[in-house]
Amino acid sequence: MNEKSVIILRIVLAVIFYLGCVGLAIYGNTIPGWSGLGIMMLGLAGILTLLYLYNRRNR
Repeated sequence: MNEKSVIILRIVLAVIFYLGCVGLAIYGNTIPGWSGLGIMMLGLAGILTLLYLYNRRNR
């Protein structure tokens, strides 16, 4: 794979992961109790991980 393909693949995977994390946060909001909170926290942790990786790469 050339460099451009790798960059495009990385962006596509990041977008899919981001949408999955947002989906977890929204789905967790519909579940009452601690289990819903845990699912929302997983989504938030994923979003924060993506933000950390982005900031580390673009200093």
